[in-house]
Amino acid sequence: MIKLRRGTKYFIIFLIFAVSILLGLKRSHLIGNFSQKKIVVNTSRAQEIFSKSPNCKKINMKYNVDDEKEVISKISNILSNKYSVTKFRNTKNNSLVLVAEFPDSLFSEVIPSLRKIKGLTEDNIRTSMGKGLEINVEEHLNNSKLVKEQIKEAIKNTRISADTRDRLMNQLGKVQTEIDSLSNKYIIQKQNKENDLLFLTVVRNYSDSLLGRSVKSFVITTIIVMLALSIGMFFLYFAMVFILKLMSKLGIRTARDTASGKYYNYDYNRGYYGNSHHKKVKRIYKNKKPEEEKEIEQSKS
Repeated sequence: MIKLRRGTKYFIIFLIFAVSILLGLKRSHLIGNFSQKKIVVNTSRAQEIFSKSPNCKKINMKYNVDDEKEVISKISNILSNKYSVTKFRNTKNNSLVLVAEFPDSLFSEVIPSLRKIKGLTEDNIRTSMGKGLEINVEEHLNNSKLVKEQIKEAIKNTRISADTRDRLMNQLGKVQTEIDSLSNKYIIQKQNKENDLLFLTVVRNYSDSLLGRSVKSFVITTIIVMLALSIGMFFLYFAMVFILKLMSKLGIRTARDTASGKYYNYDYNRGYYGNSHHKKVKRIYKNKKPEEEKEIEQSKS
């Protein structure tokens, strides 16, 4: 057997309790959930970008989740393709505010994947032609190009006067300006039709149920760790006892046997370690006179 001081035993028990509680607090996030207050997310800037963008298709999605880090990671993986463009992103106070643009051809892939994430509380899709783009830009652009060609043909006519030529040149300049403007509008309209705009917010859910789950996780984790450490300590103890007994059977001894409190010294005549307890040995003095022997006995007594 291995003897331990009472103070050592108390220290081992305290260490098991401390490690179990610390691991339980770390895994359950109990302290953070106790101090956590309702999160208020500022989305004014993102809302402004989302409202002013002329995209034909706009998607608004909101999440209330328990683990915002995991959800944000999933969303980032879904929108990580090279075709998506981030226009606004803010990750503060256990939340995410995101405005991103992605091709409409990926709509059937991106949106269903986002809908599979747990915690979705709002999912709105709005489709429109966009403000100022209701007119058929492409048709007006083609008409303007046709007028431009007609003016060029008229300028080539050598029979027109100089005043008429100058008037046609001014008119050609105005038509060219209109063509440039319509071309830009056409590009924007095409981009707005071919790209969808996503406004997404993720907020950590704060409720009594979340706090209850944290307490439950803390209790379960603490008990499991405590049992595991206790079993591990008992296993280590019995392993040490077994090794010491095995060493004793093999003839490997320490200079001091703590189990019995006895001291062993090697007896060179006998060839093994012997007990060092001293016994009183009565000395016999030879060649002594009776009077001297008597005096010696009296002095000992």
